[in-house]
Amino acid sequence: RGTPYGRRHVTLGEGREVDQNAKFWNWTYSTLARNDCPAIVAKVLHETGAERINYVGWSRGTNQAFIAMQDPALKAYFERHINIATMIAPVTYSKHTSS
Repeated sequence: RGTPYGRRHVTLGEGREVDQNAKFWNWTYSTLARNDCPAIVAKVLHETGAERINYVGWSRGTNQAFIAMQDPALKAYFERHINIATMIAPVTYSKHTSS
């Protein structure tokens, strides 16, 4: 979310329309973990035709994976489809952020 690659949303619109939609920006790390992380993995599996992939999490991507793996169903999904997860520069503090 927030990148050129994430500016198309199934129900909230595209481009400027989605940028200006408050619902698009109303998310938490848990939301990203539950929704975005498994969707990204599923998209890569679909596009590549692979049954298993390697996951590289960078910054927020590490948080998404760590939080998702706390959910038993998502953890089982990742165990089925991810060979190895490499976490680079995990976010450990969010002190200087605001909502």
